[in-house]
Amino acid sequence: MTSATYPQADLRTLTETVDRLGRQASVTSSEVDELQEKHDALDGQVRALDERLDSLDQTAEEMREAHDGLREEVADDVAEIEAAVKSLTATIGWLERRVRAEQNITPVDVDHVDKPLRDLADRALKGRQSAAVLLSSDDRAIHEHHIEALRQLRQRIRSIGEQALRHSATLATTDRSSAEHRQAGAAFLKAHRAWTTARAQLGPTTAAAESATQVLRDDDERRAVHGPNVMTGESARTTLQSKLRERLTKVITDAALLPSWFTIALGHQPPATGTQRWIDTAVSLLVYRIMYKVNDPVVALGPAPSDHDDRRAWHRSLTEELRKTRY
Repeated sequence: MTSATYPQADLRTLTETVDRLGRQASVTSSEVDELQEKHDALDGQVRALDERLDSLDQTAEEMREAHDGLREEVADDVAEIEAAVKSLTATIGWLERRVRAEQNITPVDVDHVDKPLRDLADRALKGRQSAAVLLSSDDRAIHEHHIEALRQLRQRIRSIGEQALRHSATLATTDRSSAEHRQAGAAFLKAHRAWTTARAQLGPTTAAAESATQVLRDDDERRAVHGPNVMTGESARTTLQSKLRERLTKVITDAALLPSWFTIALGHQPPATGTQRWIDTAVSLLVYRIMYKVNDPVVALGPAPSDHDDRRAWHRSLTEELRKTRY
């Protein structure tokens, strides 16, 4: 009887399990249908977004093309305006020269040099040439830094050595099992490592300092020879600039006709803005022409120098300054 009931119980259990699985399958099927509907809806939204993005990309591309076209038009307009302004400036200058020529008004020789001015220019040039063979203050500071680095390194080595000696004394006078002994041991090892590292730097640092010392010594010897010329030259240049500034100010105030090389480089008069910079550049131009005896009637700075590094550097600097100041 007992053996007959077990199959029936198993059958009921199996039936219940099948029913339960059927219900779960039905629920799962409903969930799958719901997820499919959501997927279809999301797919539709994605397609709509893709279409919208395509439209935005097309709009953005059209805007970029329009912007590029507008930028090219503006660049062309600016170039045309600049060309027109330069042409108009040249025309006005030519007309002014024609009018003044017909009235027998000759350009003012703003870079005229009499003997006192020539003496100032020669002393200024000699001072500039003397200064060119000396180290600049920045270069001297670099070499002085190498010497100071050696002094500091030697001081550091001495300080670390003294620390190591103190720790070694503690090690020699304390019990090996004491905390003080252990602390001194750790401190001694740390000091020893620092001392070893510092000593490794001593060779190259010493070589750099010795080289720097020799360079400064040589520069000091040159300063003893050229120093007076440098000081005299700086004083002469200051006086030369002052006299040329006065001359230029009077010429501008009198509305005198300026030479072609001057107007080509700087125009006929100072601008309404940046006036001080214009005058400073003009004075520097006059000093350069007088100091190096430039007499080119058209090119303000004359030909680019092929020798003398200092003069080439000044020529490049003035050329850039004239470019910024003129337009």
